[in-house]
Amino acid sequence: MRLLEDFRQGHAAALMVDVQLDLFDRGRLRVRGASEQACALFPFVGQRIDRFARAASTLRKTWMVHTWNRQLRAIRNNTAALLTELAVKPADDDTVIPKDSFCSFSATPLAHHTNATGTRTLVITGAVFEDCVTMGYTKAIRDYGLNVVLVPDLIAGRGGESGRAIANRFNIKAENKADTPWLGVLFADDVLGLLKEAQRSNLPKSTTTQPRPTQH
Repeated sequence: MRLLEDFRQGHAAALMVDVQLDLFDRGRLRVRGASEQACALFPFVGQRIDRFARAASTLRKTWMVHTWNRQLRAIRNNTAALLTELAVKPADDDTVIPKDSFCSFSATPLAHHTNATGTRTLVITGAVFEDCVTMGYTKAIRDYGLNVVLVPDLIAGRGGESGRAIANRFNIKAENKADTPWLGVLFADDVLGLLKEAQRSNLPKSTTTQPRPTQH
């Protein structure tokens, strides 16, 4: 599997889209056009993202913060303030990038960052599926030639769909050509399983030390 190879070589990274308090915290939830039932799912998806982020500690992560209102735009250049807006605590070496529009790549340094870190495959989680997530993965493939793995049980949408329902939107059966950007769908446990397999395969093999000849 090509994702496993990118994990082994360090060419994969996670893109955590808009996992922020105003979308994932019950007290601040603001999802335009979403039903009450759909909004109720966001905090649970946020908890799964939190568990995934901690379990995938070796995976590079970039957290996008949608500065969609005046208060958020006022702190867009203040990384410390942006960190307080995340619904999940990132690791110290994670990257946080503000964005003013739906797409994570529009007028942001994300494309430069993925190129500078040698990223070939983005593992995408977050919200909102119908807007920011969809626009982000589409542009990643179409405009930047990146491979994309969507993690449906770590994606929240205004339609209130389960991870399985989101996965069923995609009919991905054909094997992608090696030189063509591809889209895949994997659940969080499967991604973590591949990540652990990649870590095991990168461990140095044990060697037997030959005894030195005795000198007389």
